[in-house]
Amino acid sequence: MTTFSYPKVSVLRRGVFLRAILNAIATTEHDDYARLLSWDGKNYVLNSLDGKYAAIVFEGNNVVGVFFDPDSPNNPYKSHEQYETKRFFIGMPKSLQALADQALRFNHQSYEGNTMALVTAAFWSEGEYLKAAVSWEEVLANGAHIIRIELIDEIDLALKEWEEQYACSPDCIALARSLFERRMITSETSVVLSESEMRWLESHAESSEALKDCLRALQALRILPPQQGQSVEKLSSRS
Repeated sequence: MTTFSYPKVSVLRRGVFLRAILNAIATTEHDDYARLLSWDGKNYVLNSLDGKYAAIVFEGNNVVGVFFDPDSPNNPYKSHEQYETKRFFIGMPKSLQALADQALRFNHQSYEGNTMALVTAAFWSEGEYLKAAVSWEEVLANGAHIIRIELIDEIDLALKEWEEQYACSPDCIALARSLFERRMITSETSVVLSESEMRWLESHAESSEALKDCLRALQALRILPPQQGQSVEKLSSRS
């Protein structure tokens, strides 16, 4: 992917799953990571804790993403132009408006006495690719750089960068890779942690709350602990 071409939706979707899995695992050792990312299978929300936000909503093959970067010249606190979110969605199909409205709900701030969504960049899906009202280079510069690693097509390269970002051990990366690969090939069913994987998470958890946050995040990705996975399998066999 170059900065001048729009990336594929499939690359973004894979990248979102990969980071969400790794973030959940890393939460065992650093519970604060739970505040960085939320992903429920449809809404992917990032808070980098330095004023930058991202919200990407998925529905089937459709995607809409919005971003806020306080350092962007599109930040209304820096711009001298009248602020309107609609200029970021020029050319977007009307069929995606509901997804855009959903994405805009995640970053409301106070501006000129009103609480409203603040955006400095946005994109949406158009067939296999992402699309925007401006060039992809502009979208990146004004906010989408927040998901730069999620948009790396090569999983090995992405994991290498995440290993540096999260200061993860090789074992953490190996577990993230295993869960990611299993999750990608089981779109219709849940992935169940093995007993050894569960023991690894338990042994690396800094607290019981950190472990709960990790398992909660994995469950949102349909990655279940052994006992819960066995219960689901029993229910499935009875139906």
